[in-house]
Amino acid sequence: MLNAQINKQLYQLIDNCHQIRVYLFEKRAGRIGGYNIYLFPNEPTQEIISDYQSNFIFYVKDKDVVDYSQTESKKDTIQKIACSELPLWEELKNLIDSMPFTNVPIFTIDKISNNIKIIITECILEDQSSVYLISKFSYKAAYGRKIRFALIGNSFKKLNKPVLTLGDAIDSFIYKDTAYILIESHFDTIFDFHKRIKDEVSDKIELINDWDFFDNNNIKLDIIDKPRKGRQFLKVINSDNLTTWKEKTPSERKALILGNEKLRDKFSFDENDKIIYSKNALNELFKLLTDDYFKSIITDKTEER
Repeated sequence: MLNAQINKQLYQLIDNCHQIRVYLFEKRAGRIGGYNIYLFPNEPTQEIISDYQSNFIFYVKDKDVVDYSQTESKKDTIQKIACSELPLWEELKNLIDSMPFTNVPIFTIDKISNNIKIIITECILEDQSSVYLISKFSYKAAYGRKIRFALIGNSFKKLNKPVLTLGDAIDSFIYKDTAYILIESHFDTIFDFHKRIKDEVSDKIELINDWDFFDNNNIKLDIIDKPRKGRQFLKVINSDNLTTWKEKTPSERKALILGNEKLRDKFSFDENDKIIYSKNALNELFKLLTDDYFKSIITDKTEER
């Protein structure tokens, strides 16, 4: 009940938003580092504000709010983390706070480049507090080398310059001193959480040495320096099911896998009943050990989805 109340408070958060400012952050080149900040030029209409409100509800409503975990990530949840854990946010927030309301640096078409990394929409509420909707910006996804046309009047005309398009994704949002994560992979990229994952994987990777699951245990290269696979690895080694799986013999593991119709076609075995290693086999084993449905095979109590 408490979680439901928290969620309701969240998805109603920008209901009383009366003003929106959209900021684009350009990564500076060279040793200087840091970001330049620009303001999206159009004054948002009430219709645009309503679009942001509807989109925000779509991302937030009916999801459980849970504390951030580097290794646990479940569907239909919103992870929350203190802004003090995000050093970049302090830099971005300082740039936003220093942006004047008049004579602002406006984003113009000549500034479009692949150095634009982040878009932040500030929803200013009636009490003058703000909610910040944060999205990763992808130059290649938005433009690439495509031919661009626009409907001008009653005909299409070719555009010789890129067109800035704002997507509808919200990767995370910040309210007061808390960040809420909606699309984890993009959040990791924006706030450089990949490095945190990489460091922890490096500290824990030698734990693989006592695994006997595969016919070939040389699997570290398929995990090291691969953020998504590294996160899965951390989730596996922190799972109680890993201990249970290790206690079983290769033949017991094989029997459990072959006894499940969703798994039997995903693995191959050698003459010693060990899983024949491949990247796909590694991925399927990680899902087996952590997925809410598949991990129940370890207790021989599979459940219907």
